[in-house]
Amino acid sequence: MSTTEFTLLPDLALRTLGGAVIWANDEAFAEREALIRPGKAGYQPATFGHKGQVYDGWETRRRRVAGHDEAIVRLGVPGVVRGRRGRHRVVQGQLPARDLRWKQSPS
Repeated sequence: MSTTEFTLLPDLALRTLGGAVIWANDEAFAEREALIRPGKAGYQPATFGHKGQVYDGWETRRRRVAGHDEAIVRLGVPGVVRGRRGRHRVVQGQLPARDLRWKQSPS
């Protein structure tokens, strides 16, 4: 299977299938559920909500110390993970996502 063929397979984390982001270490600017929304992440300048600028992806605060942003995604249906898709859009002044890792829960 090529590196992009997995995108033709069902998305096991879809909310309509019961998928959810059950934990994230940071939701400073945007909610964690944005991680599993279908489609590309968007950005509209000068749109503000109760946390400040509204983002269509999972947006965390800038990190001043070493560490990583982490989230736990519960799949909606059992299956074999063949790839991962991140909803990321580089906005002026931000660094691109560099590394995505996952671990499978034992149950």
